[in-house]
Amino acid sequence: MRDFSQTIIDIKHNNRLSNKALANMLGVSMHSVQAWCTGRRKPSKVMLKHIEAIFDNKSSTEKEEKEVMNNQSSIPLEGKSNEQLLIELQQEKISNLNSKILMYEGLLKNPAEGVEFNSLKFDLRTEVEIKFSLSGVKRRMTKIDNGYKKIAGMLDLDPKRMLELYAPMQWYVMNEHPINKVIEESNLARLQHLTKTLPERFETLKTITGDHYVSEPIVYAHNDRKVFSWVHCKIHWGLQVMVDCKSQIIYD
Repeated sequence: MRDFSQTIIDIKHNNRLSNKALANMLGVSMHSVQAWCTGRRKPSKVMLKHIEAIFDNKSSTEKEEKEVMNNQSSIPLEGKSNEQLLIELQQEKISNLNSKILMYEGLLKNPAEGVEFNSLKFDLRTEVEIKFSLSGVKRRMTKIDNGYKKIAGMLDLDPKRMLELYAPMQWYVMNEHPINKVIEESNLARLQHLTKTLPERFETLKTITGDHYVSEPIVYAHNDRKVFSWVHCKIHWGLQVMVDCKSQIIYD
């Protein structure tokens, strides 16, 4: 049976999470994550379910859940009952949430941003779903309008080929999405650097109610042609992480 500590280590590595970032994401102390990584402690049944839900890790956590259930009744952790541990877990999560709200209150939703986003004119609109998994942060495009044909025409690229690169409804590890093939090299390097911080950035956003907004330049490139654009994104954190993207082409 695979040791759960290695599963936690893999989750950290593949999603580029520090002990602190993973602790914040799960609503536990950094000490708990450290103990899991070294094998000194194992998560409770409740926490196993929580990890499964966040990281799409059902197959491995089911095995560990059985092991934890078998051990919980015979090996009390630090002399505490399961009920006491659950209470402490909830207290940790509440304390952590309050701290992060205070720390990141500057990122609270600005109602004006929502009005501005809704009134934005755009050349292309897409919707992207994001999830965390053992293999890293993944994304898939769930909606795309016909604006991709305009970009394809400006790149002198077959629209059918352009749609294939957008790969609607197909999951890809963030930095391995086929659309990267038509992103200008230096721009792609910047975007990939930003991707490394996504888990912590999304972890910050999910503790704050409302929608959140970010804009990034995207430069498409194919052969000797380039298309410059600004992509304005509205991020909604709910049961799913959904990103509504409006792309504006920058004309000469």
